[in-house]
Amino acid sequence: MRGCPMPGCPELTRHPDGCPEHRYRVGHAQVYDAQWEAFAATYRSTHPRCELCRRRRSREVDHIIPVRVAPHRRLDPTNVRALCSPCHVTITAATRAHTERRPRHRRG
Repeated sequence: MRGCPMPGCPELTRHPDGCPEHRYRVGHAQVYDAQWEAFAATYRSTHPRCELCRRRRSREVDHIIPVRVAPHRRLDPTNVRALCSPCHVTITAATRAHTERRPRHRRG
């Protein structure tokens, strides 16, 4: 076990790229590459309205099951939804609040 390489993170991990939270951030450029941008643009063109509120124009494409959980579903059209920015912010905040409530188990 070693410390996460992200400055200030107290998590211990066996993974060389860091704890799950920061490993995902490090891999952000790998997830949201040119292939993703093309996929998202096509998806938004076929889903012009926010799939949550249905009032505003869709601006972002959100993974229903996060890429860190199911990387094989990164470009799966059944695992995404087109959202307006306010709905995306709301969903992201709710997801983070839910995952932060789970206790973290640390091995010492």
